[in-house]
Amino acid sequence: MVQREKRFINKTYNGVIYKQSDGSKGSFFVTVRDTTLHLGLFEHKIRDYIKVGDSISKEKGTAAIKVYRKDKDSIWQEKVFK
Repeated sequence: MVQREKRFINKTYNGVIYKQSDGSKGSFFVTVRDTTLHLGLFEHKIRDYIKVGDSISKEKGTAAIKVYRKDKDSIWQEKVFK
Protein backbone atom coordinates (compact mmCIF):
# COMPACT_ATOMS: atom_id res chain seq x y z
CA MET A 1 0.00 0.00 0.00
CA VAL A 2 1.41 3.39 -0.95
CA GLN A 3 1.68 6.29 1.50
CA ARG A 4 -1.24 8.16 -0.08
CA GLU A 5 -3.56 5.17 0.45
CA LYS A 6 -2.43 4.79 4.07
CA ARG A 7 -3.18 8.46 4.82
CA PHE A 8 -6.63 8.12 3.25
CA ILE A 9 -7.49 4.96 5.19
CA ASN A 10 -6.41 6.58 8.48
CA LYS A 11 -8.78 9.54 8.06
CA THR A 12 -12.10 9.89 9.89
CA TYR A 13 -14.79 12.43 9.09
CA ASN A 14 -18.55 12.88 9.11
CA GLY A 15 -21.06 15.66 8.74
CA VAL A 16 -23.19 17.59 6.29
CA ILE A 17 -21.58 18.92 3.12
CA TYR A 18 -22.15 22.64 2.88
CA LYS A 19 -19.67 23.56 0.15
CA GLN A 20 -18.06 21.95 -2.90
CA SER A 21 -15.09 23.37 -4.77
CA ASP A 22 -12.58 22.52 -7.47
CA GLY A 23 -8.90 22.75 -6.67
CA SER A 24 -5.87 22.96 -8.87
CA LYS A 25 -5.16 20.21 -11.38
CA GLY A 26 -8.79 19.05 -11.35
CA SER A 27 -8.94 17.97 -7.71
CA PHE A 28 -12.26 18.19 -5.90
CA PHE A 29 -13.01 19.24 -2.31
CA VAL A 30 -16.01 19.30 0.02
CA THR A 31 -16.37 21.30 3.22
CA VAL A 32 -17.84 19.64 6.31
CA ARG A 33 -17.87 21.25 9.77
CA ASP A 34 -15.44 24.02 8.76
CA THR A 35 -13.00 21.42 7.42
CA THR A 36 -12.18 21.14 3.74
CA LEU A 37 -11.73 17.52 2.67
CA HIS A 38 -10.17 15.93 -0.39
CA LEU A 39 -12.01 12.70 -1.12
CA GLY A 40 -8.84 10.94 -2.11
CA LEU A 41 -9.05 7.55 -3.72
CA PHE A 42 -12.75 7.85 -4.57
CA GLU A 43 -12.85 11.37 -5.93
CA HIS A 44 -13.53 10.17 -9.48
CA LYS A 45 -16.40 7.90 -8.31
CA ILE A 46 -18.10 10.21 -5.85
CA ARG A 47 -17.64 13.65 -7.42
CA ASP A 48 -20.66 13.51 -9.75
CA TYR A 49 -22.93 11.96 -7.10
CA ILE A 50 -22.57 14.10 -3.99
CA LYS A 51 -24.15 17.48 -3.53
CA VAL A 52 -24.48 20.18 -0.90
CA GLY A 53 -26.83 18.97 1.86
CA ASP A 54 -25.74 15.32 1.71
CA SER A 55 -24.21 13.77 4.81
CA ILE A 56 -20.86 12.07 4.41
CA SER A 57 -19.07 9.61 6.68
CA LYS A 58 -15.71 7.84 6.60
CA GLU A 59 -14.37 5.71 9.44
CA LYS A 60 -10.69 5.25 10.24
CA GLY A 61 -9.31 1.92 9.07
CA THR A 62 -11.62 1.58 6.08
CA ALA A 63 -11.50 2.91 2.54
CA ALA A 64 -15.30 3.20 2.24
CA ILE A 65 -17.05 6.56 2.08
CA LYS A 66 -20.76 6.58 2.94
CA VAL A 67 -23.08 9.25 1.58
CA TYR A 68 -26.55 9.78 3.04
CA ARG A 69 -29.34 11.64 1.26
CA LYS A 70 -33.05 11.95 1.88
CA ASP A 71 -35.28 10.58 -0.86
CA LYS A 72 -38.55 12.16 -2.05
CA ASP A 73 -40.31 10.69 1.01
CA SER A 74 -37.69 12.21 3.37
CA ILE A 75 -36.24 8.78 4.18
CA TRP A 76 -32.46 8.64 4.49
CA GLN A 77 -30.79 6.54 1.80
CA GLU A 78 -27.18 5.32 2.04
CA LYS A 79 -24.76 4.92 -0.86
CA VAL A 80 -21.34 3.40 -0.19
CA PHE A 81 -18.31 4.13 -2.33
CA LYS A 82 -15.42 1.68 -2.08
